[in-house]
Amino acid sequence: MIRVVIDTNVLVSALINNGKSRKLVLKLLEEHTVILYSQILAELADVISRDKFSVTSSQVDRFISILVKRQ
Repeated sequence: MIRVVIDTNVLVSALINNGKSRKLVLKLLEEHTVILYSQILAELADVISRDKFSVTSSQVDRFISILVKRQ
């Protein structure tokens, strides 16, 4: 199984859009070992909590929880 690291920008896009980034992240989570560093998760939480994104803290927590569980 291939080990992959997903860039924070791809994770942000996967969370806020229902497009190619989300499909890619889901496919990677299902078929490969995704490596998640605490720095990436912290950056994700920081970026996605900015006012320009309409994402609640519970949505961010749930998304990160899903990522960590599938790791």
